[in-house]
Amino acid sequence: MVREPVKPVEYLLNAGQEFMDQEKWRESLPFLLRADHLINNQNYAPETIRTRQALYLCYYKLGILDSAAYYANGMLHWSEKTGDTEAAMNAWNYKAMLYQTDLELDSAHFALSKAYNLALQLHNKKAQANFSSNLGIIFGQQGQYDKAKTYFRQAYDLGVSSNDTMLIALGANNLARVFTEASQYDSASYYSDMAVQYAKAIRSKKPYYYYKAIDFQALLAMRMGNLEYAEKKYRELADIYLKLQENLSLAEVYARLAELNLAREKAHPAIKYAQLNLSLLEDVHANETREKALLVLSQAYRDIGDYQTAYAYAEQYRLLRDSVYNEKLARMVSEMNNNFELAKKEHENADLQTQAQKSEAARRKLTIIALVVGLISLFSGGAILFFLQEIKHKKRLNRQLESIVQDRTAALWESNKKLKSYVDELNTFNHISSHDLKEPLRNISGFISLLERKIGSGLDEESREFMRYIRQNAAHMNDLLEDILAYSTIQDQPSPT
Repeated sequence: MVREPVKPVEYLLNAGQEFMDQEKWRESLPFLLRADHLINNQNYAPETIRTRQALYLCYYKLGILDSAAYYANGMLHWSEKTGDTEAAMNAWNYKAMLYQTDLELDSAHFALSKAYNLALQLHNKKAQANFSSNLGIIFGQQGQYDKAKTYFRQAYDLGVSSNDTMLIALGANNLARVFTEASQYDSASYYSDMAVQYAKAIRSKKPYYYYKAIDFQALLAMRMGNLEYAEKKYRELADIYLKLQENLSLAEVYARLAELNLAREKAHPAIKYAQLNLSLLEDVHANETREKALLVLSQAYRDIGDYQTAYAYAEQYRLLRDSVYNEKLARMVSEMNNNFELAKKEHENADLQTQAQKSEAARRKLTIIALVVGLISLFSGGAILFFLQEIKHKKRLNRQLESIVQDRTAALWESNKKLKSYVDELNTFNHISSHDLKEPLRNISGFISLLERKIGSGLDEESREFMRYIRQNAAHMNDLLEDILAYSTIQDQPSPT
């Protein structure tokens, strides 16, 4: 028979819950971890689900996702063990949230489908609407907009049928998103305005939905090319998050403002907002937002001609992308290890451990090792395949370049051949013309000499001067023709070696 929890456990859980109500997640952890330790040691089953749910929420809010995954798995295990359908529904939803954070969309879809089916069993329309919205988001991320629209419409209709303002706001906002992705901006604007209207009505109790509606209005304005209005909305949202000290949300808005200013070719404001983003994310696990800021900084510094700083931020961006990949792989391995640790604790708390249970534990361990090795082999094979494809691509480019060089060489050779032909023709013409011109020139010189001999004594001084000028110019012209003849024959002489 399971024993009832003693007062120390109740006290610790209540103390932790008080801090959680104030959103003091880190302060609540010592109380909750102590309660979890007492429950594990004394097998207090009724309080186990509550404790692990609280621990999941704390670690998730703090961005410590490995620990959050461990307690989500523990919550799911105990809810299924005790037949608590509502707790199992919440546990599957928590797992889906973790998968979505890591962009493991297929796993997130599987977990959300489990949660949705349990919500149907419980006739919980609010949960159905939330899960439908999240399923629509996943299909939208995968580019399956028709399926996304179906789930968003379902969530919206559930809100209308139950007259739930919050669900209507959520459904309308998501429908606006999917219409935007389909470039149906009139429908998107209609549902976006509706989302803002309904979210504003519940702003005092549920401000989150209003902020999301404003955020989407800015995004829609960007998609429609109204960048000035988009910047106005994002600044409005930044002021709200700044007053609320919601640093993670504020960082995301700064990232959007940085991208927006970069799109408007305003490099310096883009740099300012990107650096504000990074300053808010120093101790926060938000790699996707950090990647946006680093990419904007690299491009903005490149635009202003600071290539050294641009390269430094580009390198930070590359290293972060690599670390995100390694974190995903490590988280997959860690989740396997967490599952193994849960199984191990069950065996430690059992009164009797049979040889079959020991064999099962060993088998699970070997399976985990095999999976890890398989994953490593898979990713290594993928990397090798990628590099082989790169090598093939470079070889193909080299072949194309060689072909271009050969074509251009052939064209150049043909041009040189034609040019040589033209030069040869010109030289031949010069040679012939110089020979042809020299004959009448010699005749002129001869006739001048005959004329001088015949009437030389009868010429006055001025006539002799004219004769001398004629003879000198004839000689000069002969020299010129000799030069032309020499130039035309120089091409025929062999070049020195």
